[in-house]
Amino acid sequence: MDIRIDRDLHLTVVPVQIQQVLMNLILNARNAMLPGGGRLTIEGRQTSQAVQIEVSDSGRGIEQEELKKVFEPFFSTQTPENAAQGPGGAGLGLAFCRQVIEEHKGRIWVESKPNEASTFKISLPKDPK
Repeated sequence: MDIRIDRDLHLTVVPVQIQQVLMNLILNARNAMLPGGGRLTIEGRQTSQAVQIEVSDSGRGIEQEELKKVFEPFFSTQTPENAAQGPGGAGLGLAFCRQVIEEHKGRIWVESKPNEASTFKISLPKDPK
């Protein structure tokens, strides 16, 4: 795991909600890299107006037609064949992430290439008023 976070990073959020978002993204990244493993990278940096957070993995990536749906409730890319543990996910994790980030007046999106990698990007305003 590679963690690169600016030391002076400051953000006004509901901490437990952002923790849940990051935990969901990290667990999804882990699942995408199983069973062979891979590299997980977490980055956080400030701009003058926002905080940028990225969670990247070197997993199996997401197919182009699925990219449009990943934040929809009940959509999951997991199947019994690629699920890390047990049956596929319920498809609520990324929908939850999007809701939390939007409630904080931010946005979340994903960039991915099948069989290569995925990067989930979050932009949160420094002052969400």
